[in-house]
Amino acid sequence: ATLREFAPPRWQRILSSPGLEESLASLTGEMDSSGYTPADLSATTELLRRSWPDAELFLDFYARLVERLRSHGFSLRSARLAEATGRLFRHGLPGVTHVTLEGFYRFTEPEIALLDALRRHVELEVVLPDWPGAELTRARLAQRGFSEEPTDWSRPEPHREILAAGSFENEVHALCRRILQFRQQGFSFRDVGIIVRRDPPYVPALRTALARFGIPARFFFVPSA
Repeated sequence: ATLREFAPPRWQRILSSPGLEESLASLTGEMDSSGYTPADLSATTELLRRSWPDAELFLDFYARLVERLRSHGFSLRSARLAEATGRLFRHGLPGVTHVTLEGFYRFTEPEIALLDALRRHVELEVVLPDWPGAELTRARLAQRGFSEEPTDWSRPEPHREILAAGSFENEVHALCRRILQFRQQGFSFRDVGIIVRRDPPYVPALRTALARFGIPARFFFVPSA
């Protein structure tokens, strides 16, 4: 609704295109996950306009979206992280003395701020891989007072099993049956994840099949239409 309310003439021709909504959602998510608020970006409008003529239009959309969410009691992820960070600084994590984070390759600035708050109340270990993509995160953690220690710890090698399904429908149903097997073995549904290469055709089929098998699920995909 926000997009339709203020869409400039330049965007009118593609307003109904699913690609526009997906692009805006992706760009908004990228800006938000990096910790950039509309106010932060508005200070660099001139610089952004040099590489993207519609930068000012996007910033207007971004600001309106944030305000619309706030007016309905919602917020984007970075705002929720900021709120959680504030609570951690003030109250810590009662009953928790040690936290280890492993399996992450890098952290965004809002996430690093949360880790900084967390380390003030518990013994915090952050395990990062020795690769160029993690260098910026390591530097930002060091700036916040984290100390670095080399380790010979290596991630356990996962068990891999390849199943051949006779059809697409059989593949989806086999996934559901395997999840129920895990559940019978004592795992929680939240311990299981499904990774797909793209939304259609998998996500629509999985929504139907998981519901049919009585398996609760959350889907982290932007709607394609």
